[in-house]
Amino acid sequence: GFSVPLAAWFKAEAADILLALMDSERELVDELFRSDIIHRWLRQHREGVINHAERLWSILMVLQWHHTVVKGA
Repeated sequence: GFSVPLAAWFKAEAADILLALMDSERELVDELFRSDIIHRWLRQHREGVINHAERLWSILMVLQWHHTVVKGA
C-alpha cells in the first residue's frame, strides 16, 4: 500500500473543497460542528503549525456523504 497525501491536499485543493461544502451544507455544519474551530484547524494546517489533515478529512467525508447521499446532489 501507499499513504494518501492528506497533509498536502489540505494545504491546497482539499481545503477549498471543504470550505465550499461547508457553505453548501451550512445547516448540517451548524448542527454538528463549530465552524470557527474548523476554520482555525484549516488555518493552522495551511500555516504548518499543526497537522489536522485526518480530522479535516473526516469532516470533509461527512459533508460530502450528506451532500451526495442524503441530499442526492
